[in-house]
Amino acid sequence: MTLRAVQIQQYNEPYHVSDVPVPQPKPHQVLVQIKAAGLCHTDLMALNNEFNTPLPFIGSHELAGLVAEVGVDVTGFQKGDRVGCINFDSVCGKCADRKAGLLIYCEAPSMKGITTDGFWAEYMVADARFIVKLPDNMGFKVAAPLMCAGISIYGSIVRAGVPKGGSIGIVGIGGLGHIGTQVAKCMEYAVAAIDIKPSALNAVASYPHSPDALILATDPVEDSRQKIDQMVSSNYRGLDATVLATDHPAAFELAAALTRKHGTMVLLGQPEKGLPCRTTRLSTRISSLLGLWWRIRLRLRS
Repeated sequence: MTLRAVQIQQYNEPYHVSDVPVPQPKPHQVLVQIKAAGLCHTDLMALNNEFNTPLPFIGSHELAGLVAEVGVDVTGFQKGDRVGCINFDSVCGKCADRKAGLLIYCEAPSMKGITTDGFWAEYMVADARFIVKLPDNMGFKVAAPLMCAGISIYGSIVRAGVPKGGSIGIVGIGGLGHIGTQVAKCMEYAVAAIDIKPSALNAVASYPHSPDALILATDPVEDSRQKIDQMVSSNYRGLDATVLATDHPAAFELAAALTRKHGTMVLLGQPEKGLPCRTTRLSTRISSLLGLWWRIRLRLRS
């Protein structure tokens, strides 16, 4: 049997719709009938051959669909379950992190749509360790991008460890940031949206769960701090935490300037040339500088 799939057959060329064999689930996998699959910036990186992915391969690492078949070793899932899946296809099973149960830190993982076939297909297999059941009232088109953009920004907000009622700045209002401002508001934080584009700030301001402050990155830092002063009441000026959902070099310096003393910065963006921020600012002001990938399965369920 075959299925229709969207493949990358040559790097930097248009996608190609192909007929490919229906994959059969291994003992630890489920076969999913795909109802929605997202397009992420990482998919463009894969198209540009930034991961040396063997050709041809199927794109996308954001899945929502229905379980069609269950591997013999899988528990907790059955045919017909509504599920979402993150981008991990499998882990090496040998490294120290795998043995410690920290699967997300595996040193040689296989990644859907990045190093192996992804989810732009009618059916695809998925590792049961990296899927979750979806609420009945959540549409597949909503759920799919939450498996990457959603879990990434939500996990970063949680990782910041700010007590309820505190303040968080989302730096970079793009695919992740526009979700982050809404999620942070729903988590009862005072929220500042920070971006260089007025159109991005206007977009999140129009949402029902809109941020408390809109900060244009080109404004003087003192003007931005005054907006934050009006938003929060604290002995320290600035935000309790900032989440960097961009890799633009200038964003890191601005985030450090707007984060309060003893505050936290969480890094999602990955600048090609490293952290473009003065170490003196970090060492004298910022208490914690954190990465994202931490207890991701619990974050996905949440």
